[in-house]
Amino acid sequence: MRSQGLDGVRGLACLGVIVFHFLVVFAPLAVYDGTPINDIDRLGQIWRQHSPLYFAMNGQFCVCVFFVMSGYVLTAALYRQFTVSALIRRAAGRFIRLYVPAAASTLLAFILMSADLYRVADVSALRGDGTIEIPVNFAHPLGQLIRNLGVNPFLGSPTVRELYNTPLWTMSIEFKGSMLVFFGVALWAIWRPSRWLLAFAALSLLLIGGGREAYFGAFLVGSMMAVWPPQQTSTAAMVALPLFIGCALGSFTGLPLWLDATTKIYCLGAILVVWSVLASQSVQQVLEAQPLRWLGKQSFALYLIHQPILFSLSSAVYLVLIKNGSAVAILGAFAVLIAASFAAAPLFQICIDTPAISLGHRFGVFVAEFFDQAAARFSSTFPARPARKPALEEKPS
Repeated sequence: MRSQGLDGVRGLACLGVIVFHFLVVFAPLAVYDGTPINDIDRLGQIWRQHSPLYFAMNGQFCVCVFFVMSGYVLTAALYRQFTVSALIRRAAGRFIRLYVPAAASTLLAFILMSADLYRVADVSALRGDGTIEIPVNFAHPLGQLIRNLGVNPFLGSPTVRELYNTPLWTMSIEFKGSMLVFFGVALWAIWRPSRWLLAFAALSLLLIGGGREAYFGAFLVGSMMAVWPPQQTSTAAMVALPLFIGCALGSFTGLPLWLDATTKIYCLGAILVVWSVLASQSVQQVLEAQPLRWLGKQSFALYLIHQPILFSLSSAVYLVLIKNGSAVAILGAFAVLIAASFAAAPLFQICIDTPAISLGHRFGVFVAEFFDQAAARFSSTFPARPARKPALEEKPS
């Protein structure tokens, strides 16, 4: 069920998030509205407002692509061989699988900030616009660390200023969206509701609810793509048109990023992009290129570690090179960010991410076995009453 081309999509989306966050620091007008203060700002503003390729570095759109793919992949792994035990195992293991790498990245950010290695505030001061600030309050660092390492990033709705590693704002949506997908798969396997009813529920979240509800709608639509996969087509127009529309929606900048309507537009664009990939063998073959597959396999590690590197090492390189001009400093900072992130990601995956997957699996098995044993004890204590046979009619004497 899993499309090999999705690794390539995941890798490109992760690269888009990295570029987006880099622009937030060094060329914020390529991301937000504002008044240009230098030539870099003016170029960034022109790119954001007029480039049809803006979707490739629009971090908000790329995150929506992640959510659609998560819905698809989680459903594909569970739907065809659904059992209650498998559902419990995956749902319980999902939290561990997400929490351990997220907590490790939080500790990395905390160590770098505590060692006074973050230089992003100096970059902002040098620009003179005050656009970038340290995203947390260090008045009570231990309490803040405990909150960051607790379950609030997963069960709550933290703002970016409450997080040491700000990309973790997506973890709450990722975890809750995963649980929603598992519930939907169980509902489908047990009740078998009409696909139109599920489509109505997904589109209601996507179009009627707020911004966060739109993200959950993206999860459900991705899940539906696994239950009813798009038909493979060799007709170029059938793939090119939705792919073009999806990328165009991902390049939309007519409204502020924080508006719910913008989130819904990006979710719709992400759905069309993922659908196009699943519907075309030719597109999948392009995305199966080895560099893109490697990038996709490292994407979660890259997503978690790139911002601490950006705020520390990359910003420090910019401050050293700025005497040679803004262009040289920005190019040097970007090269260091990519090189350091690509070097650190495999180490993070080997030391943190892979063990987290294994630990999540073992924890899920433990929880599933506990529930199986509890159900068996309940059945032995309260056996099901045999069905009552209908009484025989008495024959007249």
